[in-house]
Amino acid sequence: MDDTKEKLAQTMFDLGDLVLDKITENLQQDPFEQQKIYEKWIKQDEWKLREQGLPLAIGLDPEKWKEMFDLSGFKALEETAWKALKNLSPTEEGPNILNLEDEAGEWKVYPSDFYRWLNREGIIVPDALDSLMQFVMNIVKKTAEPTMDASDPASSVSGSRSSDREKILAAAFNIVSKEPNACRDNSGLTNGKALAEMIAKQSVLWFDSPKPPMSIEKMGALLEKCLE
Repeated sequence: MDDTKEKLAQTMFDLGDLVLDKITENLQQDPFEQQKIYEKWIKQDEWKLREQGLPLAIGLDPEKWKEMFDLSGFKALEETAWKALKNLSPTEEGPNILNLEDEAGEWKVYPSDFYRWLNREGIIVPDALDSLMQFVMNIVKKTAEPTMDASDPASSVSGSRSSDREKILAAAFNIVSKEPNACRDNSGLTNGKALAEMIAKQSVLWFDSPKPPMSIEKMGALLEKCLE
């Protein structure tokens, strides 16, 4: 399978290189175009491996993927990449497919699983996907805490803080997904303090309380760390 993995990695690189001019042109028109693409797609529960996973892995909106087939050599590269991916997927060396019993063209993956697999295989993904996916995984990952005695007061405090943190991150992702342009700073990047202020204004939605469990400053610091 090593040859198949190497062929996939090289073909993905070639695909990215082939569409680089188009991506650059899009970014010149809108510097945040790729970030907006991933903010739209990353909140999906599943991606179709070929129709969505492949284009997102190289920085293209799946809705505009077929437009690239007019580029000389693109269709052949896409077919080569898909063939390699299709051969790897049923094995332990491929991405985790949710519905292997279906036709290959209908195979689906969890976005975070596919992202981790791409990284593991050394397939470089766009910075916008990398940063936002890291943010998402910080929201959904479970904090690995040592098991503590329920009678220990520190145990309940730790659990409470963890729960509050997760709720704040979940609220932030919800806002980023629905209102991405409302939380950008002057440079156009998502701003942790702006997110914290929006969460505080809508505190009752997230915490059933008119005040959030952390101050705006502490929430902002937490969110900034996740956005690094």
